Amino acid sequence: MKLDVEKPIEINPDYTYLVNKIVKITDGDTYHFDLLLSKRALDLGFNLYSTVEFEFRAIVRLRYFNTPEIFRPSTPEEKALGLKAKEFAELELRGAEKLKVITYKDKTEKYGRYIAEVVYWKKGDETMYDLGEELVRNGLAVTNK
Repeated sequence: MKLDVEKPIEINPDYTYLVNKIVKITDGDTYHFDLLLSKRALDLGFNLYSTVEFEFRAIVRLRYFNTPEIFRPSTPEEKALGLKAKEFAELELRGAEKLKVITYKDKTEKYGRYIAEVVYWKKGDETMYDLGEELVRNGLAVTNK
């Protein structure tokens, strides 16, 4: 069976993806990730399958959370707080041992970003952290739940 690698890949709705690489952190609530995906490529029989792993680049917007604007702020104070939110996200995500993105069906917004929750585990800590909640807890975001 031949796997069509030229066919566009779509993120499945309501799925959790392991982040393989942080490509870019645009601001406190928008990120570019390479997500690690697996595809069952070949049924080998006897309930055995061959799988192919590959990366998919996704632009992700935090679900339920907003951070201050960096690119079109209404005041210099808003920009300064937006830069603090970005720096916080950088430190938390780049220092994480494991990072996952949870996407939701039909939840891309007007700029084509996937609406998702971003969760992570710090090195040496088994606690799962929600990035949006951590931004709020540190006074760097507001929730819109």
